[in-house]
Amino acid sequence: MPNDGQRVVIDFDPHSEEFGRDHEAILARLRAEHVFPYSERYGGFWIAASYDAAHAILADPETFSVAKAPDNTGGLLIPPAPDVPGMIPAEVDPPQHTAYRDALAPAFTKKAVEQLAPLVQEVTTEILDRMVALGDVDFVEDFANLLPGTTFIRWWGFPKEQVESFRLGTEEAFNIGRVPRGDEDPPDFMWMLKAIIELAEERRKNPTDDLMSFLVHNPKMTFDEFELVRIGMNLLAGGIKTTAAGLSATLINIASDPALRAKILDDPGLIPQVTDESVRLCSPANSVARTVTKPATVCGHALEAGERVMVLYPSANRDESKFPGSMDLEHRHNHLGYGQGVHLCLGIWLAKLQLNIAVEQVMQRIPNFQIDFERVEPFEVCGVLNGWLSIPGKVS
Repeated sequence: MPNDGQRVVIDFDPHSEEFGRDHEAILARLRAEHVFPYSERYGGFWIAASYDAAHAILADPETFSVAKAPDNTGGLLIPPAPDVPGMIPAEVDPPQHTAYRDALAPAFTKKAVEQLAPLVQEVTTEILDRMVALGDVDFVEDFANLLPGTTFIRWWGFPKEQVESFRLGTEEAFNIGRVPRGDEDPPDFMWMLKAIIELAEERRKNPTDDLMSFLVHNPKMTFDEFELVRIGMNLLAGGIKTTAAGLSATLINIASDPALRAKILDDPGLIPQVTDESVRLCSPANSVARTVTKPATVCGHALEAGERVMVLYPSANRDESKFPGSMDLEHRHNHLGYGQGVHLCLGIWLAKLQLNIAVEQVMQRIPNFQIDFERVEPFEVCGVLNGWLSIPGKVS
């Protein structure tokens, strides 16, 4: 591939249904044909499809800003989510990001998250009990969507009856999941914001041991209502659908590979590596954006201040120069499935805990589960997140 520094413009729309149908093949061609191309869609953006380009951008927050401006320009997404304020800490640059991250981090350390293992075990057991009783199930609607949503909402302090409302509100806010139909009423996104504020007010008066109590009585920082909403949106966007996609991917990988299933049954200690490789190969977060703050060079191309860059995680994590194209249980890979640099996923340990416990229980209780691959439905549009709408199957 010649690289003379000339801008190569391609017609690339990650939010199209065409991309949703065949994104792995499209990204493979993109890596093979172009070093660092440019799309004129959505106001124009550079495309970081290789691991080296993605890593360089994510590791340099001074040059590549994630901040979302008050007028909704910039930010983590291309195009920006129009009705969602800049998320905290995902859409804040250092040094403000550092202060927010330091205040939030104690609740998300590996040691702190391990205290949630009993809750994750309980939620997983409840869900699997219902699945076993059903027999015919949808591994998305009956399992993958429920586990992280129920765990997170209960940890946060909301009643578990509100899990579905939060899931639908998150999908509306970030345009993820099923393509809206003309005759469907969208879920009430504003209800979700109101619920966050109301719970915060309650926990200020009556603190417990939940996450909202930690936020409103934080020892390092006092958050106002607007900040709490921005933190809440960040946690919802990063903590539910991504983990659901990682779990779905792991189940698909196991069900489609009898040898892998046998290996796990023989050695359950492989489960953390299986879930990690599933996250690499699936890359639940499809893309993140950055805004160039000053003249820069990426892959021999000159970028100007104000230009936008899209990092494609699933492409970087399948870069043939860095990674194998299939699951590799022999090596640990420094992939970008959980991000990179200062914006490494805040909830990485919670996600891993849920994935590992979920797969452990599945392999103990329903090791012979089956998936009807002819009826599996991936997201119709996956510009923001990869995942599945439906994975029908059977448990026994």
